[in-house]
Amino acid sequence: MMHVKISESGQVGMTVLLVMVVMITVAIAVAERSISNLNLSRREQESTRSLDLAESGLDEIMSRVGLVSGQVYSTIIPGTGKTAYVSVSNLNGINAMKVSEGHVLELNLGGLTTSLNISWPSFDCSAPLDDASAIEVTLIKEDGSYYANRYAFDQCATQRLNGFQVVSDSSGIVTATLGATVVSGYQMARIKVLYAPTYLTVEGAGLPVQGLKGVASASDTTETTTAVALSRYNGSLPSILDYVVFSGTTIN
Repeated sequence: MMHVKISESGQVGMTVLLVMVVMITVAIAVAERSISNLNLSRREQESTRSLDLAESGLDEIMSRVGLVSGQVYSTIIPGTGKTAYVSVSNLNGINAMKVSEGHVLELNLGGLTTSLNISWPSFDCSAPLDDASAIEVTLIKEDGSYYANRYAFDQCATQRLNGFQVVSDSSGIVTATLGATVVSGYQMARIKVLYAPTYLTVEGAGLPVQGLKGVASASDTTETTTAVALSRYNGSLPSILDYVVFSGTTIN
């Protein structure tokens, strides 16, 4: 009988020990989870503050006149004592710039050595065409007299019966190409968006600078640094000027 009592006492002790181990393990896991959540929340708050600092610095510096590509500019954010740094580089093309319907994107063509490629998102022309964009491109040059040639492109030209050149879809993008012989000698291109707003991308070897890109970085703490970018393109004259008659002399 004495042997049995010792065995039962040992079993109770082992059970109590096992329960204590489980409870301690659970407590440690909960504590680690809480610490992890606190650290994550702290990093998110620091990241948000760093983003605000970077955006504030980017807006301030990119609004300056006379920025030079390849330079890094700095500014102290008011009320924080923190510094934002902005690296500036040239933009020789247009990358997914949103242009509203009826508005114009103006390009400097000086130095263009190849064709001019203008791309925007494609559209299902079998659907209602309210959101299907098209473009009109006006090429302008001056060599003693002013010349303007216009071209129009529309993925849904067949459905609209507007007489525009049809451009085809390729992996969700349509591209209008003006060959090197077409753009040769022209100094400016004005791209007017028709029917609906869209995002324009323009590429061509030898395109001159079309604007500046700024990449800002700022840190709220030594642990969190955030970077953000902004593109500032050269301005465009209103679309009404596409229908103005240019003359270097008196018009008779």
